[in-house]
Amino acid sequence: LKDTGGPPPPMERTQLGLGGARAGGIKGTSTALERPYLRLHFAPDPATIRPPEILVKALSLVKQKWLADADYAHASEQLMSIQQDCRLQAIQGPLACDAYETNVRISLEKGDLAELSRGLSSLAELYHAAFLAGQEWS
Repeated sequence: LKDTGGPPPPMERTQLGLGGARAGGIKGTSTALERPYLRLHFAPDPATIRPPEILVKALSLVKQKWLADADYAHASEQLMSIQQDCRLQAIQGPLACDAYETNVRISLEKGDLAELSRGLSSLAELYHAAFLAGQEWS
């Protein structure tokens, strides 16, 4: 082995937020229907983010599982990860609205007022964006 004179350079990561990656700058390629919600500090690998056609299937799976066993922790985590994938890819419209509306309904059923409030706030932003664009997404 050839000695390069030091440790390899660290992986380059783009920080999220001010001066870093922006929401919408990622195009997902993952085919996994479920993934954990991640607290992101850096732009994620596009291979871990699901594109819209997979998100539609993932949302349908969350709804089916909710009706089957009503596991609030699992449903909540999956809905947050779907919402995160939508935000990272700047997906607005019926898919994002459906994800937040589902989250609001489930939160209301379980009496989780904090999550209900967060979901309603996000829905208000989506509805406002639709209004400004002259569209109807709900």
